[in-house]
Amino acid sequence: MEEENKVTLHIKEIAELSKIDIKEIHFYEEIGLIRSINKFPYKRSRLFHIETVAKVIWIKRFLELGFSWAQIRKIMDLWIEEKEYPSEEKLQSIFNNRIEALTSEIKRLEKLREEIQKLSEKLNNSENIKQFLLSVIPDRSLQKSRNLP
Repeated sequence: MEEENKVTLHIKEIAELSKIDIKEIHFYEEIGLIRSINKFPYKRSRLFHIETVAKVIWIKRFLELGFSWAQIRKIMDLWIEEKEYPSEEKLQSIFNNRIEALTSEIKRLEKLREEIQKLSEKLNNSENIKQFLLSVIPDRSLQKSRNLP
């Protein structure tokens, strides 16, 4: 009964309100992140609940924040399964998992930065580019190739 009283919008209106391209909204529907309602199945234009505006904006935002499609699907599935909105605890858990992943990624990137800084310093201290580029060859390999003990 409450479902019937909800405001419905055409996809063009969803696009205008969310500032998201119609093709992108169609894609979200095709992969099951949002659902249209078929009040008028004989018409080509699909109708959506007003909440779809928030959903497509959140989908876009989650993508910008680096969430995977699987994580976004999990959030949208919660939104659908729980009829109105996902529970705060479930959403917080997904956010915490993303924060942990970002923290690990930041640590990994910091290590990469340090390694590249060391390479940069080594390049600056090299006599020439050839010396720098060949410096990765282990000393034993050089000894064998020169027939040295």
